[in-house]
Amino acid sequence: MTTKIRYRDSKLIRIGVLLFLIGPGFLVLAYTISRVMGDEHPNPVGPGLLTYFLFWPSVILLSIGALWTFIKNRKA
Repeated sequence: MTTKIRYRDSKLIRIGVLLFLIGPGFLVLAYTISRVMGDEHPNPVGPGLLTYFLFWPSVILLSIGALWTFIKNRKA
């Protein structure tokens, strides 16, 4: 009998998803707002830096969390 792996229960995955949504989410929001307001060449420096500093840590946390959850459930 196989059990379904529940990745939602991992704290690393939850933190990784949260960082992934916060970082690029604000950049996409800033770009969309500037395009709606009519700015042809937006330059969102703040959200760009936020994305720069949060994107790769979120990918690393998601990868480690997925691997750790897979290994933990494989032993069980």
